[in-house]
Amino acid sequence: MITHHTVTAAASLAALLFTTTPLCAQTMPAPKDSKRTVQLHDMQKLVQVDVPGQSADAKRAAREERLQRLVTFAKTFVEPPLAAEEDITALSGRYVVALARPEQQAWIASLAARNIERGYHQIELQIRQFKMPPKVFRELVKPILNDHGVKAQKADDATRRYQALLDDTEVALILRASQKMKDINLLQAPSILLNPMTNATVEVGKKISYIKDYGIDIVGDKQSYYPIHDTLHDGLRIEAACGLIEKDLLGVTFHYVERKVVQPIPEFETTIGVGNTVKVQLPASTLLQLDQRLELPDGGTALMAATSDKGPQLMFLVRVALVK
Repeated sequence: MITHHTVTAAASLAALLFTTTPLCAQTMPAPKDSKRTVQLHDMQKLVQVDVPGQSADAKRAAREERLQRLVTFAKTFVEPPLAAEEDITALSGRYVVALARPEQQAWIASLAARNIERGYHQIELQIRQFKMPPKVFRELVKPILNDHGVKAQKADDATRRYQALLDDTEVALILRASQKMKDINLLQAPSILLNPMTNATVEVGKKISYIKDYGIDIVGDKQSYYPIHDTLHDGLRIEAACGLIEKDLLGVTFHYVERKVVQPIPEFETTIGVGNTVKVQLPASTLLQLDQRLELPDGGTALMAATSDKGPQLMFLVRVALVK
């Protein structure tokens, strides 16, 4: 977790760089830290996209949004990973300022150079989602994971997590089995074209409204009460982003949330003011979350899985490829 103090220090040092050094040499040692430097990386060629007819305010907002996406992506994939006292942040809608070690500064510079060299490009992201009984997972998927030497990682919610890079033969085996075996349920198979480091969202399910609280209207000496509603998404949501890290190597961030809301939603009576009884609803739900960071070759497919002792096992095949 990056502290507020670290972010503030990085921004302050960036301002100092602007006033004490020419923009072509935007590096200085971090105060009282011989291991790290503060460096400005010019991202103008990556974030500047002129849209005919777009207002100056809209252009500025678009640049800042693109720059922030780049910063988020860099924080996720920078090598070596950021330590607690290190940070990467956006500045002035054009620059990335990093308080980091020299090898991390070189990685950020390489990320920018690689994407500038590539020029405008898009990335195809395909996500296949499966559910299957534990027995099928053990018989079909576990041997593949064992061949890759993959061991389960225990998560906070007591599920076991797996991740492996598959070859084309292994992918074909799983897809053929999903077509032949009734116990394997292919839930989703979206294919999405993305600009680099742009978020994509796939959402399936419905919004459930409930009465969260009550508000009060006062007119003169009279009071009236009205319900305040909120919503929960009952179903699944996938958020993903991908970008070019190195030549023919792509990074993917993957966040999955599956929520099942208990229905009917329990109601409870409460009192507002004097003698005014109303009902509020307190929803209960089960929640499964899966967060992964993937690095895949161009055209590669990764297997991700979340398993437990009860219920169906959840598995994803994630494929990413540069659009030629």
